[in-house]
Amino acid sequence: MHYVPDHGPPIRPPAPPPVRDAASPSRPPLPGLAALAVLAWLATGLYTVQPNEQAAVRRFGRLLPEPRGPGLHLGLPAGLDRVTRVRLHELRRAPIGAPAGARLVGRESTLAPEHLAGDRNLVRLSGVIQYRVEDLRAFLFAAADLPAIVGNLAAAALGGAVAGLGVDDLLTVARTALQEHVRAETQSAADALGLGVRVAAVTLEEIAPPVEVAEAFRDVAAAREDRQRTVNEAEGYANRVRPQARGEADRLRLQAQGEAADLVARARGGAEAFRALAREAAEHRELVARRLALETAEAVLPGVRKIVLDPEARRRADLILPPPSP
Repeated sequence: MHYVPDHGPPIRPPAPPPVRDAASPSRPPLPGLAALAVLAWLATGLYTVQPNEQAAVRRFGRLLPEPRGPGLHLGLPAGLDRVTRVRLHELRRAPIGAPAGARLVGRESTLAPEHLAGDRNLVRLSGVIQYRVEDLRAFLFAAADLPAIVGNLAAAALGGAVAGLGVDDLLTVARTALQEHVRAETQSAADALGLGVRVAAVTLEEIAPPVEVAEAFRDVAAAREDRQRTVNEAEGYANRVRPQARGEADRLRLQAQGEAADLVARARGGAEAFRALAREAAEHRELVARRLALETAEAVLPGVRKIVLDPEARRRADLILPPPSP
């Protein structure tokens, strides 16, 4: 018997994959890819700048020379363009002295720095500086932490100004002038550093003595107020009395002027009467003498009965007077 091998079914090689036509619907067409690319570009490259903003565009890491103004703009897709929007007209704030938010938790007494005044007294000062963005490029790239830089510049200007003032002036009348001085000095320093900001105002929120001597300063302030009240009362009394004194002085002056005018007029009248009498006496001396004698007798003896007789009547008249009545 002999052996016949069983080869089984015949082995065929695998068929090659079918060749698809380029126009087959399973591959997306090129216009579709282009449309998707355009949509992706518009979705990430189209941006809006608000009316109160300006936008700085960094393309491939390099800042474009011109900022973008308000409106709709189209740039390169995200990753190629980086857009930074800044509100130019917004009023920004930075703390001077105490860190931001210290007043909200009531810690200004311990956080406000102490400055040495011109009279070697210590005083605690803190406040807020307000500024606006003026140069977008400088604002974004001149400093890493621009609010801190502006606050430090204001604090330095404040310390220099306080060194030239006394503590009494700082606590009373020098606040407004000090705020304006700090604003001007901070603006000058910011311009020198090219920070691109415009300082609007400086507000000193706290000007107070150290906690250890606050009670003594309050006593001094109370004494100063008492002194000012006394001065005000004295000035008020003077203002009330001064018009009365002026009125009395005017009355006395007018009275004296009237009396002087009356005396002068009477003196002039008497002098004129004497001159007239002298002229009359030069012409009729005896008559004038007799008249003067009679007038003198009338003036000297006003209550005595007087009888005047001429020489002829004197010889014929009976001068025996009746006895006075009891």
